[in-house]
Amino acid sequence: MVGDRRLRRSLALWAAIFVCALCCSFFGLEVWRAWSERDTEIRRIEETTLTLARSLAQHADDTVGIAGLALGDLVERVEADGMGDRERLTRLMVSAVATMPRLGGLFLFDAEGRWMASSAPASPANANNGDRDYFRRHKADPSPAVAVGQPVRSRSRGHWIIPVSRRIDAPDGSFAGVALVTLAASYFSDTYAPFQIGAKGSITLLGEDATLLSRQPVDESRIGGDSGLGAILHRHLPEAPTGTYAFVSTLDGVERLGGYAGAAHAPLVVVVAAAREEALAPWRRDTLARLGAAGLGSLLVGGLGAWLVRLIRRQEAVEARLQAMATTDGLTGLANRRSLDAALEREWRRAARSGAPVSLLLVDIDHFKAFNDAYGHPEGDACLAAVAGALAGAVRRGGDLAARYGGEEFALLLPGATAEEARRVAEAAREAVARLDRPHAHGPASGRVSVSVGVAAALPGPASAPALLVAAADAALYRAKREGRDRVALAPSLAGFARRAG
Repeated sequence: MVGDRRLRRSLALWAAIFVCALCCSFFGLEVWRAWSERDTEIRRIEETTLTLARSLAQHADDTVGIAGLALGDLVERVEADGMGDRERLTRLMVSAVATMPRLGGLFLFDAEGRWMASSAPASPANANNGDRDYFRRHKADPSPAVAVGQPVRSRSRGHWIIPVSRRIDAPDGSFAGVALVTLAASYFSDTYAPFQIGAKGSITLLGEDATLLSRQPVDESRIGGDSGLGAILHRHLPEAPTGTYAFVSTLDGVERLGGYAGAAHAPLVVVVAAAREEALAPWRRDTLARLGAAGLGSLLVGGLGAWLVRLIRRQEAVEARLQAMATTDGLTGLANRRSLDAALEREWRRAARSGAPVSLLLVDIDHFKAFNDAYGHPEGDACLAAVAGALAGAVRRGGDLAARYGGEEFALLLPGATAEEARRVAEAAREAVARLDRPHAHGPASGRVSVSVGVAAALPGPASAPALLVAAADAALYRAKREGRDRVALAPSLAGFARRAG
């Protein structure tokens, strides 16, 4: 029965551990899966923005390339024919802009910066672009290469433009002027507008030194200023022409992640970035929903497991009560006869293996029938309970056992106790009962409840049985009664008793 209780206790413990492990594993697996999906979603966002950045960088490169072709044709004509026929040059420039919608306008300036011809409907009076950075650059640099300049306000229309220019040489190689193509900053922002990058996403076109050339969403107050993305140009771009990048925008303070790509033939970089929180919002909603479902499932499983554990423990408690009822005397609370017999058998075998002694005390309440008849059964039950308490108090070692042997008889099993040690316990038990000072007018000479005690001790051997110890203690008890009661009688050695019994 003890083994069964231990097994059930172990089952309850392992059931609780299993349920906890199952719930933690289930919920932990969902958390791990959600976190993995977050990483996957971030990589997807980076790949999407990088692909778009490459495409828009190619678009910007192509646009500058088209501007370069227009400039090349114009410079070739001017260097061959000069700027004398302005009307013809104007028609050519208007026609070129009409056939190339990406171009905002074509302009021609002489060596002093004066407007010689343009595709614009009208030229400002006394207009001169000699103060522009791109003009001064070409005047100082003999290179025929196409240059992309810093964004400026157009003098003809007043909007932001990105100048793409080329030097014009005189026949002797001296500086003869500048041919200019203007690209409207709004052209790029309008091109970027249809792409779905979120309400807080951005597409930015950068020039030299991370200057902001164009941006979607549009913020004209920032054009021509520092974009705050200098790390891309100075640290990332030298390592790879395209890549992904996470940053906090200095323009609006939004944390973004995305891709960048540099144009192949122009000093331009496109950065496509999505706001991290906004881009991860769908993942976050799905994750919260799944984790909520996982948490609810874990709670249900945990609740079911807790119910199962409680059921096992309740069954265990019922069996423990039944076991206690089967091994405990209901009136006195001491071990019953069955429990005593099992303990005696167990201790006898243990003593036989170890060579230790075993002692048994049989205790009888003197003249208890007369007490019961005189005072009634309720008082008799109270007397039995009081005597049981006194006897239980007399045994102090952990292995000692006090039991109700039957009726008014009790037994004290003392494993490992010698005959002398058992006698001292017996005297202590008899005195404890005497100290109860319960009246007994129809019994002992003392007029108080008393007990007689028989003591037997043995060294169990392989061929002996615990019944001999019980018989010896019983014989000693009857001798104590014959000799006047309220006393302790010690049985002779078990071997001597066996010879006499035989």
